[in-house]
Amino acid sequence: MATIKLGNFITEARGKINGNVYSKNKGGAYARVRVKPSNPRSSFQSAVRAIFTVNSQAWRGLTANQRQSWTMGVGNYKKLNRVADQIILSGNALYQSLNKNLADVGLAPIDVCPAPADVTPVSVATAVADASSQSLVITLGGAVPANTSIKVFVSETVSAGVNSIGTKLRQLTFYPSTTAAALTLTTAYLARFGTIGAAGSKIFYSIVPVNETTGQVGAAIAGTITIQA
Repeated sequence: MATIKLGNFITEARGKINGNVYSKNKGGAYARVRVKPSNPRSSFQSAVRAIFTVNSQAWRGLTANQRQSWTMGVGNYKKLNRVADQIILSGNALYQSLNKNLADVGLAPIDVCPAPADVTPVSVATAVADASSQSLVITLGGAVPANTSIKVFVSETVSAGVNSIGTKLRQLTFYPSTTAAALTLTTAYLARFGTIGAAGSKIFYSIVPVNETTGQVGAAIAGTITIQA
């Protein structure tokens, strides 16, 4: 369903209505015909769907008091929708959201809604991809902080002229708290995408910190890597 913001007339629209998709880029707002994406049912897609299924079943298994904690806690976890208006999730949606983040970093779900907590930020010192050695290493500014895991998202290799990757970043792996700063992503990247492309092409990446107690995510660190020879 599309999200539409009304002024004297429609000022913002996001999402789909019937056969049209509404969005915005640096050139302004636009609409396009909706094209139904292919569904290859990859192992990665299946893993994401499995997490959703497990969390949905777990929600139904909570006690009434546990579910009530999520319903009462939603006001502490306000979010912005696609047109930058503040929204409040349902208790079920909040449960799904925080526990999906925990599952993404290999942690068990939480049954009772936690109080919000700070998410320790991370920084990136260097990010190097090499075509000849087929290697990919991202080095953080320090070890992964305590009580924090990180999700690492990357793109397949794209040409040098691509300046935005859109929604094509994929979670490659995760690292738990106190992991050393140098993240060697080579094996996981080659297993996912097959190869690191030619020198001069790019790989996009994003690193998202997750509070290991609450499942909250912090500010993502995003960048691009120009592949060297």
